[in-house]
Amino acid sequence: MNIRHIARKFAARHVFEVQLMEEGLPVCIPYAGDDEEIHTNDHPFCGDKLCPCRYDQQQYGATIDQPYTDGLLTLSEGSALFRGENI
Repeated sequence: MNIRHIARKFAARHVFEVQLMEEGLPVCIPYAGDDEEIHTNDHPFCGDKLCPCRYDQQQYGATIDQPYTDGLLTLSEGSALFRGENI
């Protein structure tokens, strides 16, 4: 594989992920081997501060803001979810 081929594949994947996020769907990122996916319906945020999941306002509202407003999450629980941690 040459660098152009890799760059095209990366760009195509990025466009696909942006389309999913615009539709309000989580982006699942599979890893080879026994690693788990880091973005799932149960865990839409990860610990990577540069990941696009940090800028998904709809997902943030549905997963953290609304449950906090409804009294279902504490501030520390919401912060942990946003950092990609389990509560």
